[in-house]
Amino acid sequence: MLVAFSPTAQGTVFDWPTSPSWTAGQPVIGSAQTVDYSSTGQNISVTIANTGATWNGGYPQVAAGGTGFVNGGTANNGLIVQPSAQTSPGTFIQLTINFNNPGGVNNVSFQLWDIDATVDASGNGFIDTITHLQATAVAGGTLFPDTIDNTHTSNPGISYNSITGSGPTLSITGDPSQPAGAANGTDQGTVNITFSQAITQLSFWYSNTATGSLTTQTIGLGPLTYSILPETSPGWAVATVCIAAVALEFGRRRRKLRI
Repeated sequence: MLVAFSPTAQGTVFDWPTSPSWTAGQPVIGSAQTVDYSSTGQNISVTIANTGATWNGGYPQVAAGGTGFVNGGTANNGLIVQPSAQTSPGTFIQLTINFNNPGGVNNVSFQLWDIDATVDASGNGFIDTITHLQATAVAGGTLFPDTIDNTHTSNPGISYNSITGSGPTLSITGDPSQPAGAANGTDQGTVNITFSQAITQLSFWYSNTATGSLTTQTIGLGPLTYSILPETSPGWAVATVCIAAVALEFGRRRRKLRI
């Protein structure tokens, strides 16, 4: 009996292809837009849902080769998200990445770029806030990042964001005590995230938690690196039962011969 597995790819990189790019347009308040990237050979689809954001023109967008408004100090492609305002601090943009490989993926790592804050004395401005950062396990259930850090090489003595809590209470928040915020073309506001376990989906909420008038904010999502897991054929369970049955019968016959 043959047992079939799907192909495996170690260290696959999803580098935000510029074609089909972000073709779905701007998700208006109360709606969601999805782009399916399976035509690129990677079984990934991305959904942006919007509960209260208005957008600057041209965003969301895929920016090529570090040309985006933010780039994490890299020359990589990135998905750039730039709302011009949120209707209130309680509203958010939810970004969901679906890994549509039958066996799921593991060792997923990626960067969020330019998580920072700029507010005036009255609290007007923006405080980038990431919450509900989680993944769906292949077998079901919710997983949280295995590792997360905000290590950066540009101006390393200054923290432009803070990481607090863990699991469902995990929050990444721009630091309003740094009034100039992170420099757009550097890794100052970068956060590094890894999900080691097997997952089919990851998602997070992006919001503005400033206390005054809410203004334009921007983050970027860099390339995703992951390993494709093989799909076990349903025949595998049957094969296991067959092997066990053969072993049992072999043992029974040996015992009979000794009598």
